[in-house]
Amino acid sequence: MNDREVLQALLDGKVIVDESSWHVFYYKLIKDRMYVRIGDHMWGSNNRIPELESSHVRILEEGEE
Repeated sequence: MNDREVLQALLDGKVIVDESSWHVFYYKLIKDRMYVRIGDHMWGSNNRIPELESSHVRILEEGEE
């Protein structure tokens, strides 16, 4: 994915999976808040969009969680 595709996916309400570190991070955008989840933990609210390495992220497919 490139940067534009990542941002468009977030704006479209999709969940982004970042597998660039030891932990898998999930990101979703709801209204003006970014939500992040690490692995199987609960979603937490964040007030910024983190820097993502677009070559290490993908869109979470339906039913994949």
